Order: sequence, then structure tokens, then C-alpha cells
Amino acid sequence: QGEAQSFTVKAVPTIEDTDFQAVAAFQEATSALMRQTSSASRQLSEVRERLRYIDAAITKTPKTSAAHFATLQQLKEQLLDLRTRLSGDPVRQQMSESTAPSIAGRVGNIIYGHWNTRQMPTQTFRDGLEMAAKDFAQFKMDLEVYLEAVEEFEEELEEIGAPFTRGRRF
Repeated sequence: QGEAQSFTVKAVPTIEDTDFQAVAAFQEATSALMRQTSSASRQLSEVRERLRYIDAAITKTPKTSAAHFATLQQLKEQLLDLRTRLSGDPVRQQMSESTAPSIAGRVGNIIYGHWNTRQMPTQTFRDGLEMAAKDFAQFKMDLEVYLEAVEEFEEELEEIGAPFTRGRRF
């Protein structure tokens, strides 16, 4: 393929006072929050699927009351609220309407804008990560409360003899 050649490797020019450890730490923090938001999104998808099965099951349960349907509707509305907080309003997004930034949206913007650089994160990126982390901490607590409510509802359905639904513990 030709004769051997020698060459010198030079680092890509950066701003003199770039703290590469701080850049890496910021990117690790962003990555950790991204993993958590992805996991929460997966949990919400699983709950949505469970509610779909519950919806079918309570229509086939003779002891179902209006209160059960009301509880199911409330759980569906809470799920929609949680999904919107985490991932944004999908209807508005499809219509290219402006929306309040979601938790995952903030993290995604940071990843898109900063991960392919070796520069220090801007104050906007740092503020965005801080806001997303704060919002996610509250979201995580609300999600735990919500998941407990779903499990309690499933236990109630078990007590009235509802058919088994996917994801329900027995």
C-alpha cells in the first residue's frame, strides 16, 4: 500500500482553560439523567399497557361499580399528565406548536448541543441540567405515588374478582 510514513498527532485546538474533567463530569451527569428519564418513560409505557388490560377486565367484571370506572379514568388522566411532564405534549409537538420544555426535552437538548464538543458547558446547559434534575426529582416522587395507586387499584380489582391482567401481582 505504499511506504511507511511517519506523522505527528496533535490535539484538536481548545480554549486554554478547558477543564476536561469538568466536561466529562457534566457529560456523565447528563448521561445519568438521560438513563433515568428513559427508564421512567419505559415504566410509563408499561403502566399504559397495564391500564389498557385493566380497562378490558373491568368491563367483564360483574361487581364493577361506577367508582371503579372513575378511578380508572383518573389513573389514565394522571398517566397523561406524567407523560406530558416527562416527554412533552405529543399533540402540540405534531402540530409544531410551542410547548413548555419537558424533562426529557431539556436533557435531549443538552446532549444534542454539548456531547460532540470538548468545550466547557455553557451556563445555559448547566442551568438546563439543573432544572431537569430538579423537575425529575419531583417527577420521580410523583411517579412512585402513582405506581402505588395503580397497584392498590389492581388489588381492589383482585378483591372483586376481575380477570387477571398483565402486570398485576397476585
